[in-house]
Amino acid sequence: DVLLSEDRIIGYRNFVNKVWNASRFTLMNLEGYDPEAAHQDTQPLSTVEKWIISRLQRLIQGVSEALDGYKFDHAAHLVYQFTWHEFCDWYLEFIKPALYESAEIAVRRHTQRVLTEVLGTILRLLHPFMPFVTEEIWHKLSGVESSIMVAPFPQSHPELIDPDAEAEMGLVMEVVTAIRNIRAEMNVPLTTRVKVDLFTPQPSSLRILKSHRHSLRGLARLGELNIEFTGQPPRAAAKAVVDTVEICLL
Repeated sequence: DVLLSEDRIIGYRNFVNKVWNASRFTLMNLEGYDPEAAHQDTQPLSTVEKWIISRLQRLIQGVSEALDGYKFDHAAHLVYQFTWHEFCDWYLEFIKPALYESAEIAVRRHTQRVLTEVLGTILRLLHPFMPFVTEEIWHKLSGVESSIMVAPFPQSHPELIDPDAEAEMGLVMEVVTAIRNIRAEMNVPLTTRVKVDLFTPQPSSLRILKSHRHSLRGLARLGELNIEFTGQPPRAAAKAVVDTVEICLL
């Protein structure tokens, strides 16, 4: 008999809780959402949405190939990593301003549509491994009586893979992670709104950082954020480098 370690069982339990809580977050933010009217959504996809949809297509490809090769453990691992890290840790945080702060109803409805579609795809990918939890969430999310078992298994759409969006969001996430690491190393509480200066000689990186200023400030818990093309980084600062970006925390 193959025995699972207690730590692994605890990890799986934590993952189920993560999926359940992400689903609760989604359902709590669907006020006023009409799935039928969502088909009339004409809002363009944001870079964050292009990124998560692109990553989702790669996930579907990987899971399908793993299942076809009877590598069930690898398929489960792929869905686990995507759901926990890219969907829960990053995507849900990126879209909170659109759900909480946007004064434009159309923007909120659009965000709700993409969110429900991504979560619905995740549930269908997870269903072979977590049949009972996914079935319960599916009914609440879809509002239909039919079982998730008769829903079509996700098919990848390669035309939705967007390397540029992946690279752009990759830089944003790396910068946020680097700032968080500096804070942790210096024991700076999350409640303390610190000042950060970012310097990069690369115009494309400068554009990306400026366009995602709001996300950088929010996710890194910053009080002040300066993004510069040129300049002399301050000496009395904790520093890190991500690609061509120099990060200075004061």
